[in-house]
Amino acid sequence: MKKKFRNEALNNLFRENDPPEMTEAINAIIAAKHFVKRPASSHLKMRKVNYFPTTGTITVDGEGRAKPERELEHLIPLLNKMYPRKK
Repeated sequence: MKKKFRNEALNNLFRENDPPEMTEAINAIIAAKHFVKRPASSHLKMRKVNYFPTTGTITVDGEGRAKPERELEHLIPLLNKMYPRKK
C-alpha cells in the first residue's frame, strides 16, 4: 500500500480551475489548524461539519438543516467551538 504524505493530501485538496472561494476556504481552514477533506469538487468536510464555499452553506451532520449563518467568517468560529485545539 502506498504511503500518503502530507503534501500529497494537500495536493488532493487543491484542483485546477478551483473558484477563488474554494482556495480561500481551504487555506483558512488549514491556517486555523483544522483537518479538512474534500469529498466532492464543491464540498469541504471537517469531521461533522460540511462547507460549500461557492454558496457559503454550512451544515452539521445529524442536525438536518443548514445553519442560518453562512460564509467563512462563521465557519472558522464554529470549528473552533466544536473542535477546540489543545493549548
